[in-house]
Amino acid sequence: MIQRLSLRQKMLFSICGIVLLAFVAIVSYITLASSRNAEIEASQLAVEIGYRYGGAIKSDMNMASGVARTLAHTLEGMKLMSPEPSRAMVNAIMKRIMEENPDCYGVWAAFEPNAFDGKDAESANQPGSDANGLYQPYWHKSGNDIKLDVTGMQAENDPVGAWYWKPFKSGEDFVNEPTVFNYDGKDVTLVGVCIPIKIDGKVIGVAGVDYSMDKFKEVVGAVKPYETGYGFFISSSGIFVAHPSADRIGKNMKDLSDITYSDEVIAAIQNGTLHTETRTSRVSGEKSIFVYTPFTVGHATTPWCFAVSVPLDKVLDGVNTIRNRSVLIVLLTLAALFSLVYFISTRVISAPIQKVVQNLKDIAEGEGDLTRRLRVTSQDEIGNLANWFNIFMDKLQDLIPQTVSTSGAV
Repeated sequence: MIQRLSLRQKMLFSICGIVLLAFVAIVSYITLASSRNAEIEASQLAVEIGYRYGGAIKSDMNMASGVARTLAHTLEGMKLMSPEPSRAMVNAIMKRIMEENPDCYGVWAAFEPNAFDGKDAESANQPGSDANGLYQPYWHKSGNDIKLDVTGMQAENDPVGAWYWKPFKSGEDFVNEPTVFNYDGKDVTLVGVCIPIKIDGKVIGVAGVDYSMDKFKEVVGAVKPYETGYGFFISSSGIFVAHPSADRIGKNMKDLSDITYSDEVIAAIQNGTLHTETRTSRVSGEKSIFVYTPFTVGHATTPWCFAVSVPLDKVLDGVNTIRNRSVLIVLLTLAALFSLVYFISTRVISAPIQKVVQNLKDIAEGEGDLTRRLRVTSQDEIGNLANWFNIFMDKLQDLIPQTVSTSGAV
């Protein structure tokens, strides 16, 4: 097939083909490298956003942790007083804490039997005490007022009672999982920051603060990387605290029917490790980069997570623009190269050779004009070919008359 092509065609196909392959390789490399760099930059941006907003949430929740810790230490100090403080005094202090911290939905304490003042038997049904006299004051919001109730107590093996039993048994701070409560007909997502109350190293009760997570909906709503990206806030067990899709709030990521989170994501959230993955977002419907950034609250070791979704098509917009412009430049360059090669192969190479071929053809057919000569316009191979053709014709022109004369003599 190649042997049948003309010299012009061989030059066009070989030169333009090689240049085309080179351009394709260069554009492909640039596109892949740019895409990779863009994805890395987007992931780094998502990590930065995650830590920034996660840090803001942590700072806010640390305030609640500080309030709970201050309350626990205050009760420890009062317990060491002589004489021991009255329950009425503690109730007044806790009420004041509620008044000074409007973001708190509840301030509470719960003591072991007779651990506070040894007066459980004579304190039954008193303010902040239950029917058995256990001191368990719970100040909480009720409309525009602040109301005093008792916390109540769940059995030790009841998961609902983790707010008390985990810090009581471990002696360490504990942040309870987000729980939805109904206050005055309105569902509110609360998190309990629970601090053990210790006397001489022994835990005698737990103090804490119930803190609303609803304010973080605004924080999450402000996260919009590349316009269509978004953020969401997850507890260590995988419960959505804040999310653009309101129907997910309060649900565990393991229980969703429209999406299955990988084991790697769940493990990263539970272990408090940074994790990145690429998948299709159910919110935007776009292939996106997801980055899960961990943080902890106060002295608690339980990790929380702020996740950021970045749309991949938006990330690659700049890369696609560069690729499209590169392809256009390649096409224009190829068109110019094709025209240049066509001109050179036709006017500079093919035409002089065709003249030599035509003269040789005339000679071969017996109608040649031995006086014709080719113009030598260059000193390259084509010029050499024309020059030696002229020399050959000179010799041939001298040889033929001699041959005719010799033949006549014979």
